[in-house]
Amino acid sequence: MLGILCTLLTALTCKIFIHSFHAPCFHAQTFPLTFLCVLTDVDAAIVLTQTPAVHSVPTGQEVVLNYNIQRYDGNYVSWYKQVPGEAPQYVLSFDHGNNALDFGSGFSSDRFNSKSSSSTEYQFMIKRSETGDSAQYYCQTWDDSADEAVSQWFTL
Repeated sequence: MLGILCTLLTALTCKIFIHSFHAPCFHAQTFPLTFLCVLTDVDAAIVLTQTPAVHSVPTGQEVVLNYNIQRYDGNYVSWYKQVPGEAPQYVLSFDHGNNALDFGSGFSSDRFNSKSSSSTEYQFMIKRSETGDSAQYYCQTWDDSADEAVSQWFTL
């Protein structure tokens, strides 16, 4: 029964709107930026949650999302970016134990970052947001009880 219940768990969706402001009328053109956490093994008990549920930032401002991974198994927390119709891109991984970051191709600490305030509380940041940042972002971690690399992508 617990296995069935775990397979039915879903992740929260967070939408971020990046606005381009054009002086002098400040006409805003909105681009949705959806953040989505991933459950990494449906038989495991780890559930990823994120806040805020809705976030709006002007172009050029910083995006900050908070994540709770419920239980720390000593593994990386990773983020992926997916533009609709394209394959996901690996953005970065954060290793809480070593306080170390690893970046995917085309992503760097110039604009993307992550940190943790505890072993279960993480932040994902995008500095100087751009309209090209509009995409779905997936958060992922590993649950040791699964002992395998299994990820499920939820789109809501």
